[in-house]
Amino acid sequence: MVLSLVAPAASLLPGLAADTRRFHDTGRSEWWCSIHLVPLIGQIVFLAFMASDGKRGPTAMERSPKPWKPNL
Repeated sequence: MVLSLVAPAASLLPGLAADTRRFHDTGRSEWWCSIHLVPLIGQIVFLAFMASDGKRGPTAMERSPKPWKPNL
């Protein structure tokens, strides 16, 4: 019983951190994480944003999530 309450609470902060980093990789603000609050449509939009391709070049969080590769 206690574990079923502690586990989601313990994973909330790392989950939000990963979501924020992914949104920064795609060029969006971390405030897009609040799209979860919109019923049904928010979940679909959130999933689409998470599945979208990251942008090339430097981001707000790090150097480059997708380094440049020459076209062969």
